[in-house]
Amino acid sequence: MKKSILLIIAVTFLSINSIQAQSRWISLFNGEDLAGWTARGKATWVVKDGVLIGEGDNGHIYATPELTDLEVKGKFRVTSTGKNANSGFYFRANPPLGNPDGYPRGYEAQIDNKSDAHTGWLWKPGTPTGKASKNPTKDGEWFEYRIKAIGSRIEFWINDESVMIHYDNEYKKGYFAIQVHNPGMKIEAKDLYYKDLSKSGENELSKREKEEGWELLFNGNNFNGWRKYNETQMPANWVIEDDGSMKVFPGEKGSSGDIIYGVKKFGNFELSVDFKAGPKANSGIFYNIREVPGMGIGDAAPEVQVLDNEEASDNKIDSHLAGSLYDMIAADPKTVNPAGFWNTVVLRVENGKVTHTMNGNKVVEYTLWSPEWDELVQNSKFKTWPGFIEGISKEGYIGLQDHGNTLWFRNIKIREL
Repeated sequence: MKKSILLIIAVTFLSINSIQAQSRWISLFNGEDLAGWTARGKATWVVKDGVLIGEGDNGHIYATPELTDLEVKGKFRVTSTGKNANSGFYFRANPPLGNPDGYPRGYEAQIDNKSDAHTGWLWKPGTPTGKASKNPTKDGEWFEYRIKAIGSRIEFWINDESVMIHYDNEYKKGYFAIQVHNPGMKIEAKDLYYKDLSKSGENELSKREKEEGWELLFNGNNFNGWRKYNETQMPANWVIEDDGSMKVFPGEKGSSGDIIYGVKKFGNFELSVDFKAGPKANSGIFYNIREVPGMGIGDAAPEVQVLDNEEASDNKIDSHLAGSLYDMIAADPKTVNPAGFWNTVVLRVENGKVTHTMNGNKVVEYTLWSPEWDELVQNSKFKTWPGFIEGISKEGYIGLQDHGNTLWFRNIKIREL
């Protein structure tokens, strides 16, 4: 009975902490610099006197948190010296694949006081979608937006007055962003805060995934099962962030290195990994790794490339870009989100037939232990590597590369086929 009471108290305590965490407003903008924000497009963004200011040509600036259910609030002011002052505040938004400087794919709370679909309207890309009951704002005046999106229900408030309620299911997860729509206008923002109202976090399996046989290789809380390649402990430069993501950063010699999930080897499987590259980052996801003293993680293992395609030094060769079978088969770079944004890569290996899928798009296909594979090796940097000459193992460990850059990983899960 005593143990049962203690368990009830513990569960209650955790539930209260979870509710409190969801009820807290979290700062989205520190009022000092652009930390946590990523600019895309031609607009210019600066911080002055605690205000985030955007002007110039068309562009967007994205904030770091990636959310599903949310509440967000902030103060905005728009002015114009030429065309209409047209801007917007986005949520559940992502850069368009293949054109990361283009208009975000997600929901937009319109900021435009002179058009028919004015401030207070909900927009989807190029389309006014949810009608606002009124527009109590004017150019040159500060106003407060508050937005709440839970499931398909979306509601906007302007200066604490509800102006729009709409139901839509198209965009389920993404980032916040602010828009500069055209030259001659200026958008200002301050006092930006959000709440994460999601009922479940990352690094969790859905009921359907459990039924399909998926298992987590990383739980977001600790490195159980992981260790440095050819060693027994994790390197010091791999850490777990507050959001449950796995982070690798440049470490000192001897305290850094590649890692593997060393609990078991896999042969036929489907592996899904989310990754986010930092600026100029380079890394890789290895499979069928064989662990041999004196060898490196990739000396006898195929690699799914992970890269900041835009700024990494190793971006000059097509087969070195993200999603590629490294140095052998190039993936379509238009399927990859840029540095600072999450990507999902799925690797499927079944009886030697291998596919790489990037953000839902199949980008690479090949067959191990085949004449095709032998030709790929002969036309690559690996043609003289002993491990590749001996041949790729039929099964092996899953591993992640430390290439001396900053990256994040999450939702690392696998199912055996």
